[in-house]
Amino acid sequence: MYWAVWCEDGDDVAEQRSQNSSAHSQHLNATPIRMVMAGPLISDDGQKSTGSLLVFEADTREQVEKQMQSDPFVTSGVWTKVKISAFKMSRETISTAAEVG
Repeated sequence: MYWAVWCEDGDDVAEQRSQNSSAHSQHLNATPIRMVMAGPLISDDGQKSTGSLLVFEADTREQVEKQMQSDPFVTSGVWTKVKISAFKMSRETISTAAEVG
């Protein structure tokens, strides 16, 4: 089953985001569940990160909750809201950088 995770940044967390970015990336790369995609949400002008959107493939919500609870962006307070929703992918159109070339 797919799970969409919508994460909202707190106010004025740019420094925290920068300080924890490497640990956050390492955490995602080491996840025991399959990460389908992930990336920052940005302001309309493209100048500021406002959160993140992630999609995982996992058997249970609990697996995703466990993954998110230990994410450095959660534990450091970068993300102040995390919403997990079951997600039905109607078309698989995401390509990896390797596939795109």
